[in-house]
Order: sequence, then structure tokens, then C-alpha cells
Amino acid sequence: MNVWLWPRVYVAHGYGRRHGLTDKALQKNVDDCIVNFVRPLIERKFNPYVPLLHHYIHLNWDESPDEGTYFGLVASWIGDCDLFLVGMRPKWKGSGVEREIGIAKDSEIPVFYSLEEIDAVYRTAGKS
Repeated sequence: MNVWLWPRVYVAHGYGRRHGLTDKALQKNVDDCIVNFVRPLIERKFNPYVPLLHHYIHLNWDESPDEGTYFGLVASWIGDCDLFLVGMRPKWKGSGVEREIGIAKDSEIPVFYSLEEIDAVYRTAGKS
């Protein structure tokens, strides 16, 4: 099993730190992302990059960098991925997910809005 050859997927998912969500709500967003998107991607033999895992870096760190720094850290990985999955698209304006989608499209990385869309393309083509 050559895991390093699995297609790399950037998993965009709403977080909400910048919009004042509580730590409990932030944790719920991370958990939802892992359960609903990350684990299923691994089961399908994709290698997910999960920006929301930065939640654990930020958690309980009083001197944690600002949101702009975190966005730069995670968004810098978009260009290294083979495809981009929009897990949960938040309703608030100016979300990081919307900015990430823009970067992926500008980088000509295929953007998918569901696991089923990925399945349709990759299973049909025999890519994974």
C-alpha cells in the first residue's frame, strides 16, 4: 500500500474562530470534518490535508497567532494538493472556505463539493 501515492485532497470546512464561535462549537466543527470527510477520504484511499487540525495548535495557547497567520499557514498547502473538497461551507460572509475555494480555482485545482462528486470522477477513471 503506497499511501504516499494516494491523491492529496485539501479538505475545506467551516471553522468559525474569526466569527466568535465558542471552543465547544469550534471542536464540533473539527469533529464533524473528521467524521464526515477525513475518515471517508482515507477509506477511499485519498490522502487528506486537514486545515482544521490547526485547532489543536491554537487551543489553550494564549499567545496564539492571529487568524490571518493561520489562514496563511493552511492555504499555502492548497497548491500541493491534487484536488480540493468543500466539506462544509459556512453561511457567514468572508469565510476562509470561500477564500480557499478562490485559491484552488486560481491554481486550477479541481474543486469538488461532495464525496459523491469525487467518487464519480475517480471511480469512473479508476484513479484510486
